[in-house]
Amino acid sequence: MNKEAFKILKEINSLNLNLIKFKKTIQAELQRIDRIDNSREERTTEQANLQVQLKTCKKNLLDVDKKSEYFDDIIKASKGKIPTTFDERELNALNSQISNAENEVDQLQDQGLTLLDEVDTLENKIADATSFLAGSLETKLEIEKEINLENDDILKEMTIINERLDILHTQIPTKASERILKLIKDKPKVSPLAHISPTRNCDICGYLIPQVTERAVEVDLKLSSCPGCTRILIPQSTKF
Repeated sequence: MNKEAFKILKEINSLNLNLIKFKKTIQAELQRIDRIDNSREERTTEQANLQVQLKTCKKNLLDVDKKSEYFDDIIKASKGKIPTTFDERELNALNSQISNAENEVDQLQDQGLTLLDEVDTLENKIADATSFLAGSLETKLEIEKEINLENDDILKEMTIINERLDILHTQIPTKASERILKLIKDKPKVSPLAHISPTRNCDICGYLIPQVTERAVEVDLKLSSCPGCTRILIPQSTKF
């Protein structure tokens, strides 16, 4: 590291604070979009689950139809044998087979009707979800357009800041860039930087900085963190 890299870290921190200020200004509007996004995500998941249920339901309905056809064939075949059957036991067996098959068909028909009702219900729910997703997307686009119009100056400034941040991150070591980005992500409302006070304390959390760490920061200009709060320690020589 060098003094310029530490100064860049300070500029990154300053620009990030400005971003937080701008985001707070349009937070209410952004929250409207977040609420729509959350609702859309929930409805998309619901729709996917409904489609899986519908697919299973239709498969079960197909299975019921195949089984019903199977027992219909048994009934048809058994009834066809009756006129040529003269053995009483065989006749009783055929009649029993017909009766059992007819019972199975009746039960399968009931299952089929229930499944048809389920298919109809699921298809209606999927249609409702599809309609909601289409309508909510249109609403979201309208709100975004409204936000862009009402906050044009702020959004332009945020774009400029983000572009500047992208450039700054390329001008410092990768490790330093990754460190400050992680700190900003983990604690967005807290400064990721700190100085070492004349009494060798972190000027933010008060932790007593070891002498070896103080020398690494102030003399060798090494990337180091406060053991107490994990902030990046900035040399006094770059304080102003």
